[in-house]
Amino acid sequence: MEHDRIKQWLEDVHIHDFIEERLEKELEQTLQMELNEFYVTYYLFHEGRELRLNELKELFILSHSALSRLIQKMSTSPKPLITREKCNDDRRGIKIGLTEFGMEQIKKAEPIVANFLADYDYLNE
Repeated sequence: MEHDRIKQWLEDVHIHDFIEERLEKELEQTLQMELNEFYVTYYLFHEGRELRLNELKELFILSHSALSRLIQKMSTSPKPLITREKCNDDRRGIKIGLTEFGMEQIKKAEPIVANFLADYDYLNE
């Protein structure tokens, strides 16, 4: 029984990793967007277009330092997807927002991701 649970868990992790790797390639080929960039823009778009870094961290599996590096990269690229600024009410806090380009990209990315994931609907049955 325990062996079966562990075996199933490992199979699920393998499937997840396989799908995530293919999805990352799809986004990179179609929009030149990394999967983690999709996640950030997706959360921002659906959470009111602005989040504190700590709120975004709660939605992510990345370490705080990895997320900070990602946010830095996304906000300073030639076509930034997000803005990054200090919070007015807490000078230590960082507020992350979507740029117009970020909104355009997430609107393009969502149907691509949804269509891609439709190929794996059978896994939920």
